[in-house]
Amino acid sequence: MIWLALGSPRHRIGYLFKSQVEKVPLLATGAKTIGMIAVDRSNRDQAVESVRRATESLKRGQSFGVFAEGTRTRTGELLPLKKGAFHMAIGAGVPIVPVTIDGAFEAMPPGTVRLRSVPIRIVIHHPIPTISMTEADVDSLLEQTRAIMAAELEKS
Repeated sequence: MIWLALGSPRHRIGYLFKSQVEKVPLLATGAKTIGMIAVDRSNRDQAVESVRRATESLKRGQSFGVFAEGTRTRTGELLPLKKGAFHMAIGAGVPIVPVTIDGAFEAMPPGTVRLRSVPIRIVIHHPIPTISMTEADVDSLLEQTRAIMAAELEKS
């Protein structure tokens, strides 16, 4: 549901995206033009370098949106979160702002290309400060963020 997120902010937000998107020329060019950074999760060194570049952008004031599950759910359930965004936030000393998107699975289940007309609810939660955190806090920050999102999804 990146299209929802791209259209909503008042200022440009960068995103991390799967490196497989780079195989689609027009989409890859557009993604890079608006500040997206490709992540090759099959190559740890390249993935770490992408997260490092995104962290440097955060330090310079660029906001980043990260779909921390890393892939679309096949069941509609919230998946485990990947650690990259949490390393970025702690490394840059910026807060994590959890965002819960409820209804995206129903709007476009995996394997379909047709968007269904269903309500989608987007909840932007209070920021979680990271200023005093270290890399040792990544797991607890991740779990705190996931718990906030899971609790919101349980409301529906």
